[in-house]
Amino acid sequence: MHFQPFRPQWILDRWAARWANHLANLVFFNAVSTGRVSFPLGWGGIDPQLKGTLDFVGLNYYSTLYLKGLIPTPARPDDQVTDMGWVWHPPGIYEILSYLRDHVEQPIIVTEKRGSHYRRDFPHPVSGGASPGGPTRHG
Repeated sequence: MHFQPFRPQWILDRWAARWANHLANLVFFNAVSTGRVSFPLGWGGIDPQLKGTLDFVGLNYYSTLYLKGLIPTPARPDDQVTDMGWVWHPPGIYEILSYLRDHVEQPIIVTEKRGSHYRRDFPHPVSGGASPGGPTRHG
């Protein structure tokens, strides 16, 4: 899930989005890279058999979720929303790819990208090397 602050100018919204992205998107990758299983998956213990067990990161991108403080807020008033109620935010796939590229060492494979191609009149956000500096492939 891709988390963003509902009100980017509010420090609490920005902090909550960073915290949620860390918990939802990085704790697992840190565990399989270092062997340290931290909250919410564990309490910081080391599992030597876990270290180095991930060959690549598979990214399924569907939508973005806003946080107003610690409260999930599905959409801003001016957002386009799909029939499934997901925020249509094509740049989000680029944002999450950039975020992962900066935090994981494994290659990233985009395996599904629903929220980034609902409309044909918007160019694909990953085409043209949108993940500079990091290996990315479309699955």
